[in-house]
Amino acid sequence: MSYTISVAAPQPPSFRQTVLSVGLAPVYCAELCDDAEEPVSAEHFPDQPWPESVIHLYHRGMSIRGVEVSYEKNEFAVRFMTLSSPGDYELGLKLLDAVAAQSKSDLQNEDGETVPREKLHERHNAVWIRGQNLAGLNMMVTVSKEGNAVSMGGFRHNIHLGPRMFDELRNAGPADALLDRFLERARRIQYLDEQFSVANVMSVTERDGRKYTSVVCCHKVDRFFPHAEYVMVGPLADETMIFVEYAKFPALLPDRCELVDEHQFTMKAISDEEWTALIERARPVAAFVVGGAQENKKKWWQFWK
Repeated sequence: MSYTISVAAPQPPSFRQTVLSVGLAPVYCAELCDDAEEPVSAEHFPDQPWPESVIHLYHRGMSIRGVEVSYEKNEFAVRFMTLSSPGDYELGLKLLDAVAAQSKSDLQNEDGETVPREKLHERHNAVWIRGQNLAGLNMMVTVSKEGNAVSMGGFRHNIHLGPRMFDELRNAGPADALLDRFLERARRIQYLDEQFSVANVMSVTERDGRKYTSVVCCHKVDRFFPHAEYVMVGPLADETMIFVEYAKFPALLPDRCELVDEHQFTMKAISDEEWTALIERARPVAAFVVGGAQENKKKWWQFWK
């Protein structure tokens, strides 16, 4: 249940100065960060008119989903996505307020209301934000009761919702604080890279045309495993790679793995002895095994040969 608020802006606002004017730092643009070695914060945004496209802004520290911002046909619009954090709403409302001040225009919300700039934060206050999020949470809970899992994009990592996760959150405290526990969990997932090495999801195409996604188990560091079809244990000394179904992997290391949502998990670093034991536990449950000393042909991961 997303929600959009817009304001007429005959002249495109300044990209960098508008974001800086909201007084929240650091704010990043996902599209500028995609190809950069380091995230590009607002201080380093191009000094240019707002681009006529859809972009995604987030506040590192407050955001869960970020906000979707567009400038098209002389209209500046912010889309708040389902189950966004209060910080996402704060960022989006302050951007709208800044543009409305520049254009001296009233705002239009998704309910068809015309909202004067001075009433923007009063109309869309903390009570309204919580109501939006409660409606979104109730929708997701209803979907999960049918045994379904739903993937929801965060500004950094996807969040997978489903019956197991909601049961865990329900059992963790009072019902009227379920939303707060969910938002805290979703926020935690976005910032896992501050505590864990994040495994890259690899898309693999075998010579026979078979395609799948996998993440590599690196045992000497604390690791976060984004959702994929398989976890690869290896390559081993004989170049064998053991592929275990993603959902089955945490059971191989129950004392080291922790589910953070319906599917995704973290794994604490393990010793060489535990790594050897993991290999032995993985072999019997492997979905398939690739490679081995008996194969001399180049493997898909040996791109340097």
